[in-house]
Amino acid sequence: MFKAVAVLSFFSILSRCLSFVFRVILSRQVTTVELGIYSVAISICSIFVTLLTAGIPLTISRKTAEYTVDKNKNATNKTVSAGITIALFLSVFVITFILCFKGFFKLVFADMQSYTIILTLIPFMVFSAIYAPIRGYMWGKEQYAKVSIVELIEQILKLVLCLVLFSLGFSNNNLPAGLAISLACVLSSVVGIVFFIKDGGRFVSPQGFVLPTVKTIAPLMAVRVAGSLLQPLLPLMLVSAGFSSTQALSQLGIVLGMTFPLITIPTTLVGSLAMALVPKLSIMQKENQMHKLQTQVYNSLSFTLFCCFMFLPIFSALGEPICLILFKNTEAGVYLSLFAWLV
Repeated sequence: MFKAVAVLSFFSILSRCLSFVFRVILSRQVTTVELGIYSVAISICSIFVTLLTAGIPLTISRKTAEYTVDKNKNATNKTVSAGITIALFLSVFVITFILCFKGFFKLVFADMQSYTIILTLIPFMVFSAIYAPIRGYMWGKEQYAKVSIVELIEQILKLVLCLVLFSLGFSNNNLPAGLAISLACVLSSVVGIVFFIKDGGRFVSPQGFVLPTVKTIAPLMAVRVAGSLLQPLLPLMLVSAGFSSTQALSQLGIVLGMTFPLITIPTTLVGSLAMALVPKLSIMQKENQMHKLQTQVYNSLSFTLFCCFMFLPIFSALGEPICLILFKNTEAGVYLSLFAWLV
């Protein structure tokens, strides 16, 4: 368990650092208003990605771990194929909604450039959905290095492609970021599919497995989608509070583009632990090792609290100098100090 967490933590920290560098570069290439436009588009995209993927990796990983103990390869393949079938069906629904209901986005977005960015992110949404069951499979087989490599490849490609596209010049400065995210996701997902096939995984008929998978995924999906719905309404809420559209987008660019990436740093370590923990807990439950299971949960909660209370005083006391160094923006640091408790 410790070795798995160490491997995942190393790659997660590396991937998060690259993702953070991407944010820093973006914040220096565009204005705070443009960063706000991008952040609103990403928040809408995150709702769609949540709808497409929420619960799928978790469900597939748990089932894969159980079927691996039973040495039931066919059931594993059917579960993965069921996950991909569900993801593709939902992808068609999401793409249709984006293309046919432009009027809805006019109501939500303070600036329609966000809609253009959403269009560039469609491949990202679709391939995130396709890769989610594959990720769950590798997670359930405890192939953490493969999962980490795919994520690292995505972050490297996103950073490199973004720099290349920015150097080419665009009339809309947010487009390079959207295009880079989509291209990186497509290419890294292909790597994940190759890993799956090389491990002996196959895409088969999911007959008899789709409905049980949907029943397991649905509650998780509902909770996570509901939790994601507030972000896209933030521009409208700020405007109704007296901000102009430009001011609202600028504040969102600072908060979502600069402050929140820092606040979510502790989740890197905790996320690594969770990834290693889920298949272990599934196997322990199947083998009725309840005392061992409880011990793992208690130890994991202790580790989580340690991570939280390590970062809380740092963000509270040093918010402004941290953001001044990273983003050349002290307002983001004020928000960081105020929001530090969110860790």
